[in-house]
Amino acid sequence: MLCVDLDGCLVRTDTLVETLFLFVRRHPLRTPLILFWLFGGKARFKSRLAAEAGLDASLLPYHPEVLDYIRARREAGGRVVLATGSDQRTAAAVAAHLGLFDEVHASDGRVNLTGSRKAELLAARYPDFEYMGDSRTDLAVWRRAQSAVVVSSDAELRSDVERLGIPVRVMAAEGKSHEAGFTAWVHVLRVYQWVKNLLVFLPVLTAHRVTDQVAVRHAWIAFLAYCCAASGTYLLNDLFDLAADRAHPRKRGRPFASGELNLLAGAVTAVLLFVAGFGFAWMLPNGSLAVLLGYVVLTLAYSVWLKQFAVVDVLMLVCFYLLRILAGGVATGIMISFWLLAFSMFFFLALALVKRLMELRTADFIGTGRGYRITDVQLLASLAGSIAYLSVVLLALYINSAEVHVLYRQPQLLWPICLVIVYWLSRVVLFANRGELDDDPLVFASRDHVSWFAGAAVVLFLYLAH
Repeated sequence: MLCVDLDGCLVRTDTLVETLFLFVRRHPLRTPLILFWLFGGKARFKSRLAAEAGLDASLLPYHPEVLDYIRARREAGGRVVLATGSDQRTAAAVAAHLGLFDEVHASDGRVNLTGSRKAELLAARYPDFEYMGDSRTDLAVWRRAQSAVVVSSDAELRSDVERLGIPVRVMAAEGKSHEAGFTAWVHVLRVYQWVKNLLVFLPVLTAHRVTDQVAVRHAWIAFLAYCCAASGTYLLNDLFDLAADRAHPRKRGRPFASGELNLLAGAVTAVLLFVAGFGFAWMLPNGSLAVLLGYVVLTLAYSVWLKQFAVVDVLMLVCFYLLRILAGGVATGIMISFWLLAFSMFFFLALALVKRLMELRTADFIGTGRGYRITDVQLLASLAGSIAYLSVVLLALYINSAEVHVLYRQPQLLWPICLVIVYWLSRVVLFANRGELDDDPLVFASRDHVSWFAGAAVVLFLYLAH
């Protein structure tokens, strides 16, 4: 008789953590109920979450080597049992999806079937059984088993099982969190997206305060605060979007969706990043903490709920850009001008529409769940182009205004900047409409040589005008 554990063994994930984030994703206003369910014990907690969340077993990241081992045992005439501490609803869904198990034993809302409880149940029902597990919690079961299969690369765990004096087979658990490389964490933290946080320096640059050491130092602290907060929200977004990512042809390979990284480790890292971000904001002038809090709250609301609504989602993206600029102004004590806010609003609205257009073109709208239809492509392209040119019109009006003479000796040299921005925006919209843009526009700009030359030209004309 082969008895198989579920979490971390049959699947490269923790179904309890998955149901927790799935519940919060679907019922954000009912999140406080989680605290009350915890008072009823872990078994009841698992039961309520499983009943409310409804985990889709077909989307879970199964361990292929474990599945092959189970199939081989069945083909040899053996019986296979799924024995897990997960709730019985989750276990039954997995068993029904795979069709490989003769029996299922799981937590039932009263008994949390882990450790010694699982060991006693299996020993009583199956006098001669082999147990397949992945963690130290399973040692109690292995003590009662006649042989062991360890689905883990933890050498210490393997040694502990071998000391029990039973035959041991080891399967390397590829993708477990303790083996995940630096690259996987860099990916989930979206380090490449930190380029957006450079917007906190915009007030310093536009106010010509680059020689103000205090302002520049505060801008750097704000930059670090928003890098931490942004990475924390990216982590939570991935945890909330596990099911959608697994259903997506490109996103299914993301570290959390594929089971490469541990979900609980991701949640803990997100909390630590938020603490660090607010710690940096605490070092800045009054108001910085409130702006960062607003950014985090809006970002989480976007991840959980608001991104499902067409148009609202792109307006939220614009808010995130503007909040970064506002944060730079608050941190440095520089008043944000009407012209900067107006230009930024329309410029980033165009880029947000380009991002949605890019998603429709490159992913064929599979699994985005954003409230758009494939027929909206032409409308989005038209809106992106129109609003992009409107931002340039605002820049032209600023160049022709009286305020520009306060900061620039030769404001007429600013006019070529309009042509550079028209060229760059047109190029981005064109690439997105063709389906040739495969990343966020700002991230694309950070990697695109033509964008570098365009940026250098803008800086040059600003310098000459100043």
